[in-house]
Amino acid sequence: VLNVASDGSNIIPVSAVVPRKTHADFHADIFPDTREDIPQVAVTEWLTGINTTPRIVSLDPAKRQSFAPVTTTESTASLSTLPNQIQPLLDSTKNSISDIQMQINTPDSASTTIPTAIKNSAKVNLPKHSAYRFITGKSNTDYDDLKGLSVNFPNETDAFQINSKFIAFSISGPGGRVGVWPVESKGRFPVKIPCIVNGSEMLDFRLDPFNVHRLITGCEDGRIRIFDLPANGLTDDLYQENNFFPAHNGRVVLLQFHPMALDIIMSYSPEQGSPLIKIWNICTKKLISTMTLPDQALSVAFSYDGNCIAAILRDKTIRVYDSHTGLELQSGPSHQGTKAARILWIGDTGRLVSVGYARANQREIIQYDSQNLTLPVCSTPLDTSPSMLIPFYDHDTGLLILCGRGESVVTFYHLSTEPEPLFLTRYSVPGGIRQLSMALLPKRHCNVKEIEVLKGFRLTPTSVESISFTVPRLQKEYFQDDIFVSTRDVENPALSADEWTMKKSGTVKLIDLKPADMQLLSTAPVEQKVIRKTVDLVVEQTEYERKEASIKAMFDIAMEKSKQGPLPQDLIEGVADDEWD
Repeated sequence: VLNVASDGSNIIPVSAVVPRKTHADFHADIFPDTREDIPQVAVTEWLTGINTTPRIVSLDPAKRQSFAPVTTTESTASLSTLPNQIQPLLDSTKNSISDIQMQINTPDSASTTIPTAIKNSAKVNLPKHSAYRFITGKSNTDYDDLKGLSVNFPNETDAFQINSKFIAFSISGPGGRVGVWPVESKGRFPVKIPCIVNGSEMLDFRLDPFNVHRLITGCEDGRIRIFDLPANGLTDDLYQENNFFPAHNGRVVLLQFHPMALDIIMSYSPEQGSPLIKIWNICTKKLISTMTLPDQALSVAFSYDGNCIAAILRDKTIRVYDSHTGLELQSGPSHQGTKAARILWIGDTGRLVSVGYARANQREIIQYDSQNLTLPVCSTPLDTSPSMLIPFYDHDTGLLILCGRGESVVTFYHLSTEPEPLFLTRYSVPGGIRQLSMALLPKRHCNVKEIEVLKGFRLTPTSVESISFTVPRLQKEYFQDDIFVSTRDVENPALSADEWTMKKSGTVKLIDLKPADMQLLSTAPVEQKVIRKTVDLVVEQTEYERKEASIKAMFDIAMEKSKQGPLPQDLIEGVADDEWD
């Protein structure tokens, strides 16, 4: 029996075996005579009414016979020789077949055409090759004994931020507290972690990607606060009462830095029933543009160059806006569930990917074309779970990383030019410690000598773990230039705030990750395959023959002894019955 996997990725043979003491004999009780699979009657014979009993054959290899199939040559002339009572039957059959063919070739005008999306959904997504199929993970608890962590934060926020200098996470307590800890200070957290104190309930916070010592927060009072972190980290709670500006009339739920321009941020607020996205210059605290949304947003994201903003709304739609003017460019259907969703741009491809919920809490991945949001490019159902997925996308490798809040697994997909995402693997954290969030470092912090493609941190209820993902390779002494392409410099801006405001286009800076002491894998010499010598083959053949001769000699001795007659103990006579007392 051949069993096809539900995702079409494998065909698995299934065998049923009955245990028996010996396999040398044919077991007729298990394999009775069966019907032969060769036809016994030709077409013309069956049409004339000839019936034949199927031939029964034995499955015993010793009795198996070979039969030639019945051959027949059909032609128009042979049909004419049939009896007169059979010819009308053939004519009516031909006419029926012709009528059916005409109905198939000429569909009814009232019939509907099958949509392309339904036709494509019937295709099986067979596994494709990926250099990252065998990606493996490793996690270490570098910072433990974390106490007072706040877990009451909105679904829209990650509540966890990292850069090369600091780790930031939400701490419970009055005043909207954000714990900030130096990356280099590994070990146990103190009982009281130094915090940033906002003075109002904090909903979201972000570390500036272009300034490792700056952190901004969005609060319940509608203000955006800006904090400058000391170079050596916090030694006590930090209050900055003066460095803030009122951004919205309602609570600030989401914040995001521009991916290319310095000092440009995006903020989102439900605005007490009139949701707004605003673009700010936090250096001058001036408003640049405003986007009015028809419903509350579940997630928002800057495009690769920052010129567009994508938003998933509670009205089950996805919308794309011009970040300079605030005008809506495209809109279309999105996830049918309104519990939570996240949106990302797939690098500079112009495509988008979102994770959210369909009906009945079924999680799903949807891909879109930002130039045409009328219909999604592809929808991929996942599983049924209340846990919200936090997605990450690595533009260099095309990896989509899904981190489930409250789960202990990290799932990997590969996004390519194919519509369907390719499932790669699922990394389960040892110990099953559930995660609240995860964050990744820029690619330049990866150890390329160990083929480390992703590096970051994982936030758990009681610790912060470092997490690393590597790809197995044989020739680690060479720089894997097929994996580590020139990567985008995400830690230095390509534009100033004024340049972006004037709609200037910046050039994305690239970083070469190749160490000076490593040679490219693409230029490495080709390894010569070792060819076995003929002498070794002769030795193996001689050894095999020696074993065969030894086994044959043992069988010959056993057979010879079995022909020597009864054993001595079989010839011993016992006492007579009358000799017993």
